[in-house]
Amino acid sequence: MTQFLKIYYSPASDDSDGQTQQLTQYLASNLTLPSTDKNTDLKLISSTLNGIFTMDTVKTGQLCG
Repeated sequence: MTQFLKIYYSPASDDSDGQTQQLTQYLASNLTLPSTDKNTDLKLISSTLNGIFTMDTVKTGQLCG
C-alpha cells in the first residue's frame, strides 16, 4: 500500500502513461460491472476491513471483498 501511495501522490510528470501502468498492478482486475445500464445501483454485499489509515487528513478504510 505504501508503494501505491508513493506512486499515486508523486509529482506529475510527462510520463502519465508510465504512472498509470505502475498503478494498474495494485488495482482489482477481477471485477465485472453491468454494461447495459450506467446508472445501475451497485451494492457491496460483504467485505473484510483490512485497515484504516489517514492520508492528508482524510480517513480511509482498506477493504477486501
